Order: sequence, then structure tokens, then C-alpha cells
Amino acid sequence: MKLLAAIAFWLIALSACTLAPHYDRPAAPVPARWTQDAISPAGATPAPELGWRQFFPDPAVQRLIALALANNRDLRVAVLNVQAAQAQYRIQRADLFPTIAANAVEEIEEYPAGVIASSSGGSASAGAAPIRGGQTIRFFQAGVGFTSYELDLFGKIRSLDRAALERYFGY
Repeated sequence: MKLLAAIAFWLIALSACTLAPHYDRPAAPVPARWTQDAISPAGATPAPELGWRQFFPDPAVQRLIALALANNRDLRVAVLNVQAAQAQYRIQRADLFPTIAANAVEEIEEYPAGVIASSSGGSASAGAAPIRGGQTIRFFQAGVGFTSYELDLFGKIRSLDRAALERYFGY
């Protein structure tokens, strides 16, 4: 019992370890606050709040931008790359949890009357009446269980999950 408790203690202690280095974000090379010159005049709408149609009021330019957005293959590829990175992150994230599977099987076997009579070991006599109908055997089986789970002793799965998240945020 003491050996089991010691093994459980060491497994729990080792599961808290990670070999990934701690990342410290470097300081941004921009000032922390805007200067007074960069602030827009009073009453003006800030540029991030403007839509592109308000920013470009010319109808010809608006048609050109709308056509470019509708037929932009690079934009479509970028959207697909973001979706692929998101899917990869979800797949990697799923490794943190155990995989549970469930199955159910039903087998039905029907034996004709002649097979049952001949398999009983004796032969049917000439005067005996034949057995009418056969026999049906049903077999049910159901199960639920863990199909796979990897203990994350040294933080490998958490590090891979973090890397996939950073790739996803990188797009």
C-alpha cells in the first residue's frame, strides 16, 4: 500500500513538470502612449471605426474594391490557412483528454431444423417425425472504455498544444 502511494505521489509530482522554457515577450519598440500630435481633432471619427466605403467615397473605387474582394484568391487561401491552423489546434488540443469509445454488437444466427437434428449426435430414424422450424440464437455485446490516453509527465502534450495555438494566432 505504501509503495502504491509513493508511486502515485511521484506520478502526480512529475505530471506538474514541463520542459518547455518560459516565454517572455520582448518590449515593443513603440511608445506606450500616443503623443498629443497623433490624436485626431475633436469631433472627428477615428479611422478604425470607419468602414472602407466611408474611407473611399468614390463609387468607381468602391466598385473596384468590391470586385477585388470578391475575386481575391490570396484572401481565400489565407482564410483556408487560418481554418487549417484552427483545425490542427483542435486536433492537438484533443490529445490532452482521454479518448472514449463505445461499441455495440448484435449477432443473430438461425439454424434450420435439419442442422439441429443432425448435430444432436444421433441420426433421425425413418419412423420419427421431422422437427419443424429451426432455432434462432441471439448474442448481444456492448462496451465502453478508454481507447488511448498518454500521461503528460513532462509537459510534451501541453507544449505541443501551446505551439499549435501560437501557430493559429500567427495567421
